[in-house]
Amino acid sequence: MCGMGGNTIVRILAEYPDRIPDLLVLQANDHVAQVRRWAFESRFHLADEFLVPGDQGYVVTRFRRASCRSPQNATLSEVDDAYSGLDLELGFEFGPHLIRRWEPDFVKRITGEQAYWTNLPRLDKKSKHRLEMINRLLQDKALGPSTSDRSSTAGNPFAS
Repeated sequence: MCGMGGNTIVRILAEYPDRIPDLLVLQANDHVAQVRRWAFESRFHLADEFLVPGDQGYVVTRFRRASCRSPQNATLSEVDDAYSGLDLELGFEFGPHLIRRWEPDFVKRITGEQAYWTNLPRLDKKSKHRLEMINRLLQDKALGPSTSDRSSTAGNPFAS
């Protein structure tokens, strides 16, 4: 499924669980975190994901149905080992495979978004939370929030 928002993809999958194949390739135009969260909660392993470079930088995800029968009593790695060793919230938001690979296009996207949010005069609660998550991710990767050029909009997919 592709070409629609993550919330729409999740709604369709949730409404028709008996029609979901064992392998899913999904590309949400937005709200990829919601797709990852749905898959995790629905016992689908995030087998792989990649960022398609470009102005929008869409993420393509590939999930496979997990064999874990009881996620309530399972460890994180039994539910989906893609998230093992990561902050689950950061994994859902930015993608565990993308975080681990830490490729230049991904880093450019994250630091560009950080610069965008940092340069705004005021942020609403949702935007503040997003910026905090970006800063946490960059700090976890030992880059720290001060390493980005806060005045630059070059390569920033959110710049107008």
